[in-house]
Amino acid sequence: VQELIINKDPTLLDNFLDEIIAFQADKSIEVRKFVVGFIEEACKRDIELLLKLVANLNMLLKDENVNVVKKAILTMTQLYKVALQWMVKSKVIGELQEACWEMMSSMASDIILLLDSDNDGVRTHAIKFVEGLIVTLSPRTADSDVPKRHENDVSLERIPRDHPVIKYNVLWEEGKAALEQLLKFMVHPAISSINLTAALGSLATIARQRPMFMAEVIQAYETLHANLPPTLAKSQVSSVRKNLKLHLLSVLRHPSSGDFQPQITTLLVDLGTPQAEIARSMPSPREARKRPRDEPDAALKKMKIEPPLGEDDEDKDLEAPAVAVAKVAGAVTVPSDTDITAEFLQPLLTPENVANLVLISMVYLPEAMPASFQATYTPVESAGTEAQIKHLARLMATQMTAAGLGPGVEQTKLLREEPKEEKVAKPDAVVIKRRLSALGQGQAIAVLGAHGAAPGLPDETPQAKRRPEPIMPATQPRLAGAGGRKKVFRLSDVLKPLSEVQVEKLKLGAVRRILRSERAVAASGAAQARVKILASLVTQFEVPLKGEVLSFILDDVRGRLDLAFAWLFQEYNAHLAQAAAWSATTKCLIGLLAGLQEKPDQKDGIFTKVVLEAPLITESALEVIRKYCEDESRTYLGMSTLRDLIFKRPSRQFQYLHVLLDLSSHEKDKVRQQALQFIKRMYEKEQLREYVEKFALNYLQLLVHPNPPSVLFGADKDT
Repeated sequence: VQELIINKDPTLLDNFLDEIIAFQADKSIEVRKFVVGFIEEACKRDIELLLKLVANLNMLLKDENVNVVKKAILTMTQLYKVALQWMVKSKVIGELQEACWEMMSSMASDIILLLDSDNDGVRTHAIKFVEGLIVTLSPRTADSDVPKRHENDVSLERIPRDHPVIKYNVLWEEGKAALEQLLKFMVHPAISSINLTAALGSLATIARQRPMFMAEVIQAYETLHANLPPTLAKSQVSSVRKNLKLHLLSVLRHPSSGDFQPQITTLLVDLGTPQAEIARSMPSPREARKRPRDEPDAALKKMKIEPPLGEDDEDKDLEAPAVAVAKVAGAVTVPSDTDITAEFLQPLLTPENVANLVLISMVYLPEAMPASFQATYTPVESAGTEAQIKHLARLMATQMTAAGLGPGVEQTKLLREEPKEEKVAKPDAVVIKRRLSALGQGQAIAVLGAHGAAPGLPDETPQAKRRPEPIMPATQPRLAGAGGRKKVFRLSDVLKPLSEVQVEKLKLGAVRRILRSERAVAASGAAQARVKILASLVTQFEVPLKGEVLSFILDDVRGRLDLAFAWLFQEYNAHLAQAAAWSATTKCLIGLLAGLQEKPDQKDGIFTKVVLEAPLITESALEVIRKYCEDESRTYLGMSTLRDLIFKRPSRQFQYLHVLLDLSSHEKDKVRQQALQFIKRMYEKEQLREYVEKFALNYLQLLVHPNPPSVLFGADKDT
């Protein structure tokens, strides 16, 4: 639709505008982003549509989704220049057009405030907008290095001095204020690496296109070099330094960099740039001399190529660059805070003072070397030379100025107070009319209208009525219907929750399928992974599911012993991690041992293997082993297992020995005889002899009792 109504048949644009703008309330982020892009394309095709669409763009700029806001900022970057050009070219400016421009200015101020946004991406887009705003709201000079695609863009020198709505001086002040905000943002200690990289590039672009700001840009680069944000990682520090070096070289190539070559060169040397590369980037003296003579003609030609603004306007436009150049020439002679402080510090940096400073500051050094210092440190090649002392003075001055200290800060504060008052007082009365509609909307951009608000009060109400309204009424009825058609599908609305019985049945079915897949998984070579997954799953199962896995293991104990051990150790690990009772581990071990006890064929000693490799033998498990020994068909195997436990687990060997000694008085003759044979062998071991003797003596003492004690009888035959 956009292709059809904007590019192929623009006559349809007005007919379908409302229908497309209605989608700005759509739930889809992509659709809302498309509407922003559509507004941009439509206004570029027919700028008069901005009167209708500016309020909608304002709403989308305040969207709750950051991606829509970012798209709106990109659109404003383009439309602000288009709107300004439209205002300049218009012969007669109506109330609605004036209100439209007022809202554009208000939105520009809102975007500058987004430099403090919580979202990194929004801040990056705001940086690029502020860059374009500064270039637009400052005059192009003879030395401006403007890319070809921006040659026809509007800038301050094309604005007539007597324009009824747009005031040259006010826009010039707004441009300088925007630069000040960008510079403050860049030297903030908590700035992110992405934002810092974007700000470095923007400042380099501003310095090349508007050489009158080169002093501020170089000073900002010096400040950054002296105070890299402490939040940056080592790799980010390297990246920032690399970007700083590239942008400094690009600024150095500019013909207007002559006055700043010492500072730029010193910074580049500090950043590790070879002298040969610096020399290649130096502008040739002939180019620097030639450019101011040749360039004005080119600038004049460019202005004549532009669509005619009327004879008077054109004459005024041609006068603007000369004034701007004069201003720039004057601005360069005024020393900055850093320059004044650097001049003050330079004679004080004697070898003795510097040595004292180093000794004093060593007390405050951190224990470990910061990553940023490690990444940025380069050995000083020309220590003690005049150039190095001057550079050191500038570095210290930069840090002092950033902290609000030094003679430069105090002196400049006194010099700037009086001129500022005069500048603000003069345009006050002129700006009142333009600023009032912003005040009416509650979105004042500057403080300029604050003093004169009382004289302009009668005009406030009618101007508030002329505010651009968003295209909303026609869209409201459709939005309800559209909302109904585009109802979000939720599975929970369609399905009913399963009953507990159904859930258990499904879980059991899933477990059985995993268990039955043994052969298929083994063929694919993932048997080990399956064992690990099953072992970790079974520890989280309830009792019925654990019983299912236990039955599966006991069906083929020899083939599934790895799963049995994996499960046993997983239960043990779960116990250690949660510091819970031993119940789960005990149940797992008892289940395995009891199942093995029921198996008729035990020639391969699997029972012994499970007992010996179990991570823990609890009381209950020991009881199972005892019952195994009491089974006449398995007495030897059970007692062999007990013997191995006594020898291989010395920490609890007496507990296991006591079970064997107890069996020496068992009611079953075969069990008793077998136990005595094993005890005789135990007695030969020196570490066990004393315990066996004590047990035998205790039993001999029982002979002096008039009646046999209950310990000598089985549980069911005690009298």
